[in-house]
Amino acid sequence: MRAGAVIVLIAAAFCAVAAAPAKPAQNSGKTKPAAAKPAAPAPDLSRDPVWGQFPAVMAEYRGGKVTREEFVRYVQAAQPNPKKWSRASAARTAPGLLKGMIDERLFAEAQKKAGYLPSAERTRTMLREKYAALPEETVKAIALEVMRKEKSFDQFLDRISRNPGIQKQAAADAFFRQEVLAKANLKITDQEARNFYNSNRWGFRFSDSSRSVRTTQIMLDARTKQEKQAARSEMMKFARELKKNPGRFNALAATCALRPDGRLSGPVAPFEPNRKQIYAAYEKAAVKLRPGEITPEPVETEAGIHLIRRDAVQGNRQHSYEEVREELMAYLRERREYEVLANYLSGLEKAAGVKFHIAMPEFN
Repeated sequence: MRAGAVIVLIAAAFCAVAAAPAKPAQNSGKTKPAAAKPAAPAPDLSRDPVWGQFPAVMAEYRGGKVTREEFVRYVQAAQPNPKKWSRASAARTAPGLLKGMIDERLFAEAQKKAGYLPSAERTRTMLREKYAALPEETVKAIALEVMRKEKSFDQFLDRISRNPGIQKQAAADAFFRQEVLAKANLKITDQEARNFYNSNRWGFRFSDSSRSVRTTQIMLDARTKQEKQAARSEMMKFARELKKNPGRFNALAATCALRPDGRLSGPVAPFEPNRKQIYAAYEKAAVKLRPGEITPEPVETEAGIHLIRRDAVQGNRQHSYEEVREELMAYLRERREYEVLANYLSGLEKAAGVKFHIAMPEFN
């Protein structure tokens, strides 16, 4: 069992930077401005074979409405490839997406009301805190990687802190941790951890089969078209560097793990091919590699953009509680943070009087 790196906040969806509208050209007065073309009529979604199955108003809260058109725009921004959607897949995922859409809005409202606005200073503080909490070996790897490209670590922080998407995420992260988590009981006792270990001993056993695939990834979160273009461009630079020196893979992964949009960089839980245990595109790329090889180009999945290194499988062995204690404590704390987040969002929904007009399963 491997604990996740950092809690994935609602704020992940805030990372997209909206493109500014083009500035209109100045009219010299010598020519008449061209007549604006009439906007194309919006498609009639009630007749759409995929989205027509949903009501015109999908949810209401605080007197406002979430229309089918708004929801579809939200979905298509997150997953712009229309071929990904069928009537069945849309019906299956719509409840979670609709809840996420509303929760993002409510979370953003609460964050803004509390005064947690994006800034370079806040982002720099968050990055320093994450850096200080990393293991010593990881800190050394990051320092070596940074010094190859920057004059100093501060210069690296300054550059990253100017990224608008990361600023938004840092503000959301600060709000959640200082205004929500700070009021919750997040302490995990040694006895709780031991009880979890004893009840889930199978999860701490290395038992790689001959079919197991172990990998390490460098990953950048990217959901929108703009995010994916930016992430792919950056990952192509990494790929060219790794082609020259594949031994720097761990250092690059450690550096990316410091960034909010790269927090999941590092070892990935092993999987077996054809078991649908991981993204299809990730699996397809990984199984083609031999241990030690790295994908020559970035791999795109629903979660983001990846560079993948295949690692050697491990033998069969039961890890003792002492060996996994630190990682297990981190996992249990992270799980409790998820519970706090879920309860907080439920409270926001209740206060806003959210009413869903599609069938909603229980979200645990």
